[in-house]
Amino acid sequence: MRCNKDIRIRAMERGVYFWQIASWLCITPESFSRLMRTELDEEDKRRVFRAIEQAAWEKEEWRKNRG
Repeated sequence: MRCNKDIRIRAMERGVYFWQIASWLCITPESFSRLMRTELDEEDKRRVFRAIEQAAWEKEEWRKNRG
């Protein structure tokens, strides 16, 4: 089983890429990918879920303002 499956599923559902999550966490995409190799603790998961929601919100706002 892959580590952090809940994070991977949420990111996919919200249409957010790892590089976007990394950007919100102020780390490089490579560092985020390394973090995802082992199961994160609950506090880190909360931060990642928050970053996913922020990235998804930003994406939606961009789509609204574009059209």
